[in-house]
Amino acid sequence: GLTYVAGQIGMEPSTLELAAGIEAQSLRAAQHAVSVSLIAGAPLDARAISVTVYSNVKDIEEKTNALIVARDALDALFSPSARAFSWKPLRVYIRAGDLPKRASCEILPVMIDGNGPCGDTNDDDDDDDDDACNVFSQTRAGERQSSDATESASVYRASKFMRCVVAARTPDDDGVVEMFESIIHRLDEAGLTVRDLAHCRMYRVAKTSARAPEKLFNALLSAARESAGIDAPFLIDSIPVHACGLDADVTADVVLEAYAVAQRV
Repeated sequence: GLTYVAGQIGMEPSTLELAAGIEAQSLRAAQHAVSVSLIAGAPLDARAISVTVYSNVKDIEEKTNALIVARDALDALFSPSARAFSWKPLRVYIRAGDLPKRASCEILPVMIDGNGPCGDTNDDDDDDDDDACNVFSQTRAGERQSSDATESASVYRASKFMRCVVAARTPDDDGVVEMFESIIHRLDEAGLTVRDLAHCRMYRVAKTSARAPEKLFNALLSAARESAGIDAPFLIDSIPVHACGLDADVTADVVLEAYAVAQRV
């Protein structure tokens, strides 16, 4: 299956107070994520499928970008030689209105446990991941009329599970529909269908476009219902943020994050 770790912030273990400074907090948060993942039996450096990094908008005036510092701390952890699988974990970067204890950053990882969802529990030591893939693509500005630029990435094990992220700049209603269509394309690559979706989350920048945020969310709901042929049989939620993206520059206006697992009959 999957192991979900609660978001980790940069507290000192001895005092439970935040470490002093953005760099120290980012390092501590990364260290805590590693420690918790080890206790859970799914080492972060070896088995992370995705990592979401949050920073505090209250630090925006600081010279140090907490997202970049946290990214670099994580990069130091992800040694190719330590990976149990050949693919790289997906990353989503979010600048939030505030974080627990007013922390500068928070790191929330998800790891594969054993061979992952729908994996053969009798083959936990089998590291053959020929059917596990990373897929990355980017649509350049101007290739789509409704959005300036779209990029997406996914990790999947064929016909078993998929995790996907799609980011776009200045999307309108049609752009959000196109983003969901990108998820459907990723599902098809993974040998799954929209009915295998378990969760779809929309991160949206509060100032996105001139359209009301609820209109973008309703466009996503409509696309999901039309694709599924019924009311969306999976959880969909929408979270307002100050900035988001698939890299620490957080230049997107909307990020969709989707998870699918093959339905057992």
